[in-house]
Amino acid sequence: MNKTIGNLGLASILASTVLSPQSDDSLLNASSINIVNTTKTISPNKFSFDNGDIGVFTSGNKEGTYVESNLFYGLPEKVKGYTFLDAYVEGGYYGETTLTRELHSHLENLSARTQIIHGDKPLSEVGFGLGLDIPTKFLTEGSLGNLIKGAYINFDFMPIWINSSGNKIDSKMLAGYSIGLDFPHGISMFSFGEWHIGKSGVPFEYGEVNLAKSFNLLGKEFSIGYNGQLSEGKNRKAVPEVTHRAIVRIKF
Repeated sequence: MNKTIGNLGLASILASTVLSPQSDDSLLNASSINIVNTTKTISPNKFSFDNGDIGVFTSGNKEGTYVESNLFYGLPEKVKGYTFLDAYVEGGYYGETTLTRELHSHLENLSARTQIIHGDKPLSEVGFGLGLDIPTKFLTEGSLGNLIKGAYINFDFMPIWINSSGNKIDSKMLAGYSIGLDFPHGISMFSFGEWHIGKSGVPFEYGEVNLAKSFNLLGKEFSIGYNGQLSEGKNRKAVPEVTHRAIVRIKF
């Protein structure tokens, strides 16, 4: 295998998974092998770093305290990458890598999407789906332009998941959202969340809502604020339960 992940094409992976007449197991094993092999061939000089940060979350107890790193970057063939990793005080880690690529120049708001789950190991699960970016000029122009300096809105649908053994996870299908708003004076808000689409209902999986204020200190950009952890709760309902937390970040 001498192709980069960009040449492989996220859209091709998704299309082959949905349309190929092969059996699920052989197809999914081949897809997972391609992801691992192509990722290994990416040359460092084709990697472009955009920005990142490190943050500390705490809810006032040891179980709810962890360090999170976020990294935004670019890969060949216009692939956009985002990786976060949470390292827990009590041990273990959890992270996700999301790779997106525009499907067509005439469909610039629609992208193929691959998500790799890192649950205490580099590759736990891999999901395939689509992302849709909603234009936000209506928020940043006109009368609202004085209040909202920047914005993004995204919806995603991830119907196909495989585990680290290459087997399809039939019970997993996710739909989610992410939204972010930048206000004057360094104030920002963002939220994301996802629901499990199943035969027995639409229970909430996980999400967060964040409100923060940024400031410069010693030549570095810091932010401090509130973070609400949105979780499924005990009854697996569509409406999440909220855990209140504090968050401090430093950008690099």
